[in-house]
Amino acid sequence: MKSLVLTLTAAILVLTILATRSPVSARQSTLEERVRSLELQVASLNQRVGVLEGRIGSGGVRDNIPRTYTGIGETWILKDKPNRGYVITLGNNTRWQVAPKDGTIMTGWKTGEVILIGTNDDPQFPYSLTNQTRKQRIVAQYAGQG
Repeated sequence: MKSLVLTLTAAILVLTILATRSPVSARQSTLEERVRSLELQVASLNQRVGVLEGRIGSGGVRDNIPRTYTGIGETWILKDKPNRGYVITLGNNTRWQVAPKDGTIMTGWKTGEVILIGTNDDPQFPYSLTNQTRKQRIVAQYAGQG
């Protein structure tokens, strides 16, 4: 009888611990799943916009349609940097409209250098691109897929 009471007490204790921890873990897991689901939806919509832009011939940079980029914290190599203008392309084929004030910094960058994508407080240029090789940061707008 004593061992049955101890077994039941241990089982109740384990269930109590699981009951108090599970909702928090479940909520956190559910929240992370929801955020990931929303990121995938935004990425899908961005891809669809890119396809539509390709069909109508819109360059995406000068159409003043704000775009959202979901890969904050990613690093990519600098794939293309034009001799003129302020649009650069990274290794994942994303295009970025660099703020004119940062154009002189960007001109020194070389293709193949690693660029970290971050955020910026300026609503006109809400993203930062940091050259990991040169330790230089510029601000930009996400201009869509190239």
